[in-house]
Amino acid sequence: FLHLSSICAIFIFQTSPNVAAKNAAPLTKEQREVERLTALLKEDKSFSESSNRDYFTHPIARELASAMILADKDVQAQIAKELSVSVSQMKAMLKSNDRNTSAQVLFKYDAILVRKARTEGLTETEKLLDSRLERISTVSQGTFNERMESVQKEIEESFRKENMCVDSSKTYSFHLDTSNFTFSVTGGTDKENWMIANIINSSKNLLETLSALYGHRREDGQYNPWVIEESPYKNELLQTNGVASVSNEYMEKMKSLFPAWNQWLQNNYLKERYGFGLDDIEYKGNGTFVGKMDKITELIASMGTDFIKYGGGSLISDIHTQLLSRYGVGLHEVYFTEDGTPVGRTDEASKLIEKAGDAILDDIKHPQKVDIPIFDGPMFILENGQFKVLYG
Repeated sequence: FLHLSSICAIFIFQTSPNVAAKNAAPLTKEQREVERLTALLKEDKSFSESSNRDYFTHPIARELASAMILADKDVQAQIAKELSVSVSQMKAMLKSNDRNTSAQVLFKYDAILVRKARTEGLTETEKLLDSRLERISTVSQGTFNERMESVQKEIEESFRKENMCVDSSKTYSFHLDTSNFTFSVTGGTDKENWMIANIINSSKNLLETLSALYGHRREDGQYNPWVIEESPYKNELLQTNGVASVSNEYMEKMKSLFPAWNQWLQNNYLKERYGFGLDDIEYKGNGTFVGKMDKITELIASMGTDFIKYGGGSLISDIHTQLLSRYGVGLHEVYFTEDGTPVGRTDEASKLIEKAGDAILDDIKHPQKVDIPIFDGPMFILENGQFKVLYG
C-alpha cells in the first residue's frame, strides 16, 4: 500500500526528467565537449577516485578545464578582464601549444573557481577537476553532517571490525571539555561511547570536528553569524541564503573556540617539549624570551634560536597579531631598548605606543589570554545516522 503523496512523488520522479529534457535547450558544441571529457575523466579511476586530483598535471582534466572555459561566456569575459586582453586573445592563449601561456588562463580560471567554491559551491564537474577545489567547496558550503562524513565512516568501520554496528535507535551525544579539548560521548553502551570518543579525539578527527562545528552551513542553507562576520566574501554570502539566528552567548563562545584551542595547543606543546608553559615566560622584545624563574631563563638562553624555531616563533606571531588588533601597531614597527622600553620605528608607531602607555608593554610581555568557552550541554548528537548541531 502506498500513500497518495508517495504515488505522486514516484510519478513526478519518473516523468520530470522527460519533461525537463523536452524543454531544455539543445547543447552547444562546447557543452557537448565538456560532457564528453567529463565522462572520459570519470572512467580514469586513478584520477577520478584519487584524493589528490590536480587538473594542471592531468592531460584530460586540463583539457576539460579548457573546454569548460570555452563553454562559458561569462567566465571568458572575467578571465579576459583579469588578463587585460580581449576574449579572442584569451582564447588564443588558452589554445596555445606553449603550456606556460595556456597556464596563465587556467590560473585565472582557478581563482574564479576558488571564489565560487567559497561563495556558492561548485558543480560536480568542477569538483571532479581538483580535490583541492572540492575540499574548499565542502568546507565552505557543507552542512555539519556532510563535513563529518569521513569521521562517520571511520566510526562505522571501527564498529564493523568489532562485529558491531552504530545503533540508529540511539541518540549519541557529544560533550566538549574545553579544559583539555576532549570530547566525551553518552547515549550508547560504555564500549560504544568509548570507541566513538577515541575516534573523535584523534588529532586528525578532532581538528575535523572542531572545524566542522565552527564553519558548517545550516541544513536550510543559512550561514552561521560568526562565519559571516569573518568572511572576506561577507556581502556575497549575505545575498544568497542569509544568516542564522543564535544567542549572543553562543556566538561569543564559538568566536573564541579556535583561539582557545590554539592557546591550549601552544601551552601543551611548551610543557611537553620544555617543561614550562605560557604562564611561566614573558617576551622582552627583539626576539628574546625570559622565564619568571632563573632556571627557565637559563634554559631558553641555552637553546639559542631553537626556542624561536620550536614554539617561540608562534608566540611572537600571536603577540604581533594582538598588538595590531588592539593598538594598530605591529611588532615589525617596534624595537626595544636595553631596559625593555618599546620604541616606534616610525613617527606614527611612536604616537600609537605613547597613546597606549603601559598597557602595550603589558600586552607584549604577557599577551591577553583567551577566555575559555564552556559548553554546558552536548554540542552535537548522532541520531538516525545523521550528525546534528544543537546550538546551545
